[in-house]
Amino acid sequence: MRLRIRTQLILAFLVTVLLPLIGTGLYGNWITSQTLQTQALDNAQADLHLRALQIEGVLKNIRENVLFLSQLDSLATFINEDNYSLEAKQPVIRDFVSFSATHPEIFQTRYIDSSGMEVIRIEVSETGITTVSEPQLQNKSTRYYFAAVMALQNGEVFVSPVDLNREFDQLQIPYTPTIRYATPVFRADGERAGLVIINLYASPFLSLVQNNSAEGAVLYLLDQDGYYLSHPDVDKLWGNSRDLGTGVRFPEENMPAWELINQLASGVHSPPPDTWVEVVRDQLLPVSLLPGINTAEPPRSVFVFQRVPFNITSSPTWTLVEEIPHVSLFAPIWNFRLTAILILLLASIVSMVIAINLSRRLSNPIIRLTLEVRQFVQTRLGERNTVKTRIRDPQRNETQELMHAFQDMSSTIDSHLEQLAMLNRAGNYIAARLDRPAVLEASCYAIDRILPVKLISISLNNEVLQTCGDLAWSVHRESSSVATVLENAMEESDWRTVGLSAADGPPGFLCCTPICVDGVMGIIEIYGNDPILGKASSGDLLATLATQISISLDNADLYARLEKRKAELQTLVKQLINAQEEERKVVAYDIHDGLIQMLVGARLHLRNFEADREQAPERSESALQKGLDQLGAAVVEARRVIDGLRPAALDDLGLVTTLREIAEETQTACQCRLEFVVEPANLRVPAHIETTAFRIGQEALTNARKYAHSPRIRIVLSTKNDALLIEVQDWGLGFDQETLTTKSSQENRGMGLLGMQERARLVGGECTIESYPGKGTRIHAVLPFEFEETL
Repeated sequence: MRLRIRTQLILAFLVTVLLPLIGTGLYGNWITSQTLQTQALDNAQADLHLRALQIEGVLKNIRENVLFLSQLDSLATFINEDNYSLEAKQPVIRDFVSFSATHPEIFQTRYIDSSGMEVIRIEVSETGITTVSEPQLQNKSTRYYFAAVMALQNGEVFVSPVDLNREFDQLQIPYTPTIRYATPVFRADGERAGLVIINLYASPFLSLVQNNSAEGAVLYLLDQDGYYLSHPDVDKLWGNSRDLGTGVRFPEENMPAWELINQLASGVHSPPPDTWVEVVRDQLLPVSLLPGINTAEPPRSVFVFQRVPFNITSSPTWTLVEEIPHVSLFAPIWNFRLTAILILLLASIVSMVIAINLSRRLSNPIIRLTLEVRQFVQTRLGERNTVKTRIRDPQRNETQELMHAFQDMSSTIDSHLEQLAMLNRAGNYIAARLDRPAVLEASCYAIDRILPVKLISISLNNEVLQTCGDLAWSVHRESSSVATVLENAMEESDWRTVGLSAADGPPGFLCCTPICVDGVMGIIEIYGNDPILGKASSGDLLATLATQISISLDNADLYARLEKRKAELQTLVKQLINAQEEERKVVAYDIHDGLIQMLVGARLHLRNFEADREQAPERSESALQKGLDQLGAAVVEARRVIDGLRPAALDDLGLVTTLREIAEETQTACQCRLEFVVEPANLRVPAHIETTAFRIGQEALTNARKYAHSPRIRIVLSTKNDALLIEVQDWGLGFDQETLTTKSSQENRGMGLLGMQERARLVGGECTIESYPGKGTRIHAVLPFEFEETL
C-alpha cells in the first residue's frame, strides 16, 4: 500500500526532525549546562585578569620613574663631588620635590648612600611636601631591601614585597601598606655611590581587590609566600614576620589550591565531591538554593586564581584568588535545565501541529518544484535562454518565490562569472607593467572596463598618483563627509561605498578601497552615477582589484630599485677596474723605479767584487758590502710593495693591532685626539671580515685625515649577535651627502664612500654614513660572520 505524500511528509518529519530535535535538545541541555559552568568560571577568570591588569596599570610607569631619578644630572653631580653639605644637596632636593609634586601616589623619595644612611629624604603628606632634616634621617643598612638593591647592576630595578612601612624600625601607625622601587647609582668611576628609592602607597591597588562580583564569593590577594595582602577578614592580613607576624597563610587553609597556584599563572581549582550525595546536592539539584531549606554542611568552594603580571625580573609574585561557592555556580544551570525541558516539550507539541498543517499545503507545491528544478538542471547544460516558460499558479506562495529567486541566482552567478573573467584579464593586464606610471595607467583602464565609473583617483600617502575621467566629480574630494569615509576606509583597511549629495557636486556614488605599497597606505576612489557603485559587490570587486594593483606597484618599485642597484653596481665595477689598473701601475712603478734599480745596483757591485777580488782585495770587499746593502734594501722595498697589496700585520697581528697603527699614524698626521675602543679586548673575527673591516676603517681614516680637520677621532670595534661592528666618527667639517657626488673635487671621496658601502654588502653587512656640514661624520658598519645571499 502506497502512502500519500502528505502521510510521508508527516512520518518523515517525525523521523528526521522531531526525534533528532528531542535528542538534540536533551544533549544540548546537558552541553549548555556544562558551557554555563565553564562560562561562569571564564567570567570569574576574566574578572580576575582585569583586576590584575588594573594593578599592573597602577604600577606601570614606576620603574621608569625611579630610573629617571637615578639619572638626574643634579644627583650625578652631587655623588661625584662627595659633598654632603646642605648647599650641595639643594639641586637634588629641588628635583626630588618637583618629582614628588607631580606623583601624589609616592609618599617618600630618598637617596641613601653606600653605608645605608639616608642623605636626602622627601616626604609627601596631607600637609604638603617636606624635606626631612638631618637629625631625623635614619640608617637603613639593616633593612632587607638595602642589601638587595646594592647587589644590582646599573639600570636594574628592585621591587619590594608589599609590607607595612616602618619608621625607626617600628611599624608606622596607622598601618601604611607600602611597596618600594629602588635602583643603585654609581659614580663616574663606576664605584657604587648608594641607591635611589621611592615608597608608594599600596592602598590604591589593594582597593581593587576589596569588591567581588559573585554572590557569597570572597576575593583576596596573596604574596609569593601565601600571606594575605588583601582579605575581608582583617585578622588574616599581614601575617608575615616583616609585619604583624601572625603566621596566618593561605596554604594552611587550602593546601591543594596553593599547590596548583604555585604551578600555574592562572587557572581554577575545583575540589571533587566526596560522595554521590554532594553530586546531587551541588550539581543535579542544588537544594540549598530552594526556599526554606538550609543544609548543615557548608557548600564546597571553587578557587579561581590569576597571577599579577610584572615586567621586572626582581619583582615579587602576587596572586589574585576568588573563592566562589559551588552552589552559586550551579543555580543558573538548574534554572536553565527546567526552562529548556519545558520549552522542548512545548516545541514538540507545536511541531506536530505545524507538520500536519504544512503537509497539506506543501505536498502539491513540492511536486511542482521538483519538476521545475529537474527542468532547470537539464536546460542549464545547454543554452541559458532555452527555458522560456515558467510554471504559473494563480495563488503565489513561498515555493513560487523560491523558484524565481533560484532563477535570479542563476543570472547573478553568470554575471559574477563574467566579472570574474574580466577581473582575471585585468589583473594580468596590470601585472604585465613594470614601471609605476604604466601600472597606474593600466589600473585606471582596468577599473573603467569593469565598473561604470566617471572619475578614478589613486592616491598614496595623501599624494594623488593618478586621476582619469571627468574632473567635475573631483569636487566631492573637498567634502568633509567624503574625507571621513576615506579616512575610515584606510583606518579599518576595508572598502566603503557611500551616496554623494548633489549639494557638493554631481549626484551619485563613491566606492573606495585602501591599498598598501611597501608599507605605505593609500586609497583608490571611483565616482559615478550608476547605483551599482553603491552595492557591496562593487566594493568587493574593487578591493580584489586593489590587491593586484598594490602588488604590481610593489613590483614596479622593486624593479626600479633593482635597476638603480644594477646601475650602482656597474659604476662600482668600473671604478674597481680603474682602481685595480691604477694599483697595478703603482706597483709596476714601485718595482721598476725602486726594486729593479736596487737589484741592478747590487748586480753591478757584485760584478765589481768579482773583477777586483784577486787584484784589489780591499776594493772588492767594499764592492761586496755595497752589493749586500743593495740586496737588503731590495728586500725592504719588496716587503713594502707586498704590504701595499695586503698588510702582513693583518695576518700576523690581527685587525685590532693593524687598525690601531693606521689610527695612530692618522693621529700624528692630523694632530688630533684619538679614542680607540675595543670590546672585547681579545677580539678576533674570520679573515674575510677582518679584511673588509680593515679596508673600511682605512678608507674612513684616510677621508678623516684628508678632509675632516677634526680635533678628535673615535674608533670603536665590538661584536654583537655574531657580527662585527666598526664605527669611525670625527667632529670635523662634515659634508652634505646630497651634493657630495656633484662636486668634481670630491669625486674620489664619493666613490670611496660608495666603496665602503659595497664592501659591507659583499659580506652580507651594511654600512651607513651620517654627515652634516660643520658637525662631523659618522661611519657605522655591521659585518655578520656568516650570511646567506637572498634575492
